[in-house]
Amino acid sequence: MTQSFGAWLKDQQHRNDPTGDFAQDFLSACRVRKQDPLTKTRDDVRFQMACMSACSDAYEALEAAVAEWQASR
Repeated sequence: MTQSFGAWLKDQQHRNDPTGDFAQDFLSACRVRKQDPLTKTRDDVRFQMACMSACSDAYEALEAAVAEWQASR
């Protein structure tokens, strides 16, 4: 079974790099919104970022994470 993007991000939270930082921010936002990160798609994450007026660096981190997630599938 293919791991959702949110589940993959959750697994990356302990990394000491931009993807790990992004994963930590994503999980924090899910906790605040009382949302299950495991069910989130990349489109859900992008929408959540747009609602929060994320900066361009955050979108770059998202794109890098998506590319790595897709390569791991």
